[in-house]
Amino acid sequence: MNFLSFVFNNPATPWVIVVILLSVTLIVTCRWRWNYIKFQNNARVIKEVIGLSHILSIQDDCERWQAFAKEHFEESKQRLAEISIENPLARQTMDFLKHCEVVDDQDLATKRLETSVSPTQIIRLTDYLLESKIHSAFFKAFPNYLVGVGLCITFLGLAVVIGNASHVLDSNAATNSNLA
Repeated sequence: MNFLSFVFNNPATPWVIVVILLSVTLIVTCRWRWNYIKFQNNARVIKEVIGLSHILSIQDDCERWQAFAKEHFEESKQRLAEISIENPLARQTMDFLKHCEVVDDQDLATKRLETSVSPTQIIRLTDYLLESKIHSAFFKAFPNYLVGVGLCITFLGLAVVIGNASHVLDSNAATNSNLA
């Protein structure tokens, strides 16, 4: 109890606690930001590899995907195969493109992509996080950890205050008994 009294009666204690909590929060935030930037870079690389930057600038959906089917589809599968070894997001994108096929539409004299699966069935962020060894459960639970630490510190402080109050009451009772 004396150690806790020393710690909580020390005027530097709140600053030490704040610095520790802010440091841990900053480290976790920087780690999460680094993972976010890594994901953005992976997505950017995939866009560049399969030529989506130019294709996405086309306003009309039909024209956009016709242009992709004509110009970039086969080439993008080959390019994705090259980078999919080290990039889990590229691997998922390549798996989706394997489910797509280019169909010649004789009536409209165009090509179009057809698929029987939606992209969300194959391209999953949770799978990407697992393959990249990013433990998102920790990041989701981190605010709860901070609340738990805050509650522990609060109850330790209350225990010290109650302990100090009991010492004051005991000393007052001893003083009053000596006076009587």
